[in-house]
Amino acid sequence: MVGADQAYHSLADAVGASHAGDTINVEAGTYSNDSAAIDHDLSIVGVGGYAHFDGGTTEGKATLVTTPT
Repeated sequence: MVGADQAYHSLADAVGASHAGDTINVEAGTYSNDSAAIDHDLSIVGVGGYAHFDGGTTEGKATLVTTPT
């Protein structure tokens, strides 16, 4: 779970701790300068409204960058 009062405060930290097949739930809110590279099967689900990612890029490309496994 990602959110202000959760174990992970950023999507990047949650992705880094995740494993193939995991689901990351992201609470509604604004996440500044938060980006991640994803190299395994993963589901990311918004909870309670929209999660806005404001700024931040990975590998100079986008907020979320996926790499085929």
